[in-house]
Parts: sequence; structure tokens; C-alpha cells
Amino acid sequence: MLLLCAGLVLVALPAAALDRTNEVFKIFQFPPDKIPTIDGNTNDWNIVPESYVIGSDQLVDDTGRHQWTDASTPKIRVRVGWVKGLNRLYFLYEADDDY
Repeated sequence: MLLLCAGLVLVALPAAALDRTNEVFKIFQFPPDKIPTIDGNTNDWNIVPESYVIGSDQLVDDTGRHQWTDASTPKIRVRVGWVKGLNRLYFLYEADDDY
């Protein structure tokens, strides 16, 4: 019985992810000679325009299970990039919290 319940939960989760079908997030296309490196230095991302940044105001909990106590914290900025011909996505996640 326990396995059946777990299976039902897993089936319901993907449907919740589709609730924001009208939301479009921009993904930056890096030139092949400027692929970001994973070295702790974020200077590779300086070429990404500000219009590609996904901020805290766009990251909401659609499930209603969690309530944000203070909308100003944490301050989150996410940028996503890709390079034509490569089967990869690159993410830069920046978070600032006064906790």
C-alpha cells in the first residue's frame, strides 16, 4: 500500500510544474569561444544582458505550500545559458540573504 501512495505522489508532481505555461524565461546563447567555465569566477557571465536575469520576484511557489515571510530576502538572481551545438545548459545562481 505504501508503494502505491508513493507512486500517486510522483504522478501528481509533474502536473504541478506545468501550472505556469504562459511564463517565458530567456536563455542566453554564449558564443562558442566564450563558454562559461566552472571555476568560481563569474566574470564569464558579464556578457549576459540584465534582461536575461530571473529574479526573486519571478521565483514563486505555485503550490501554495510555502509562504514567503519577507519578499526582500533572500535576493535570488538566476541566469541560464547555452552554446549552439552542445547538449548543455549553464546556470549561474546568486543568492544574498541577511539571515
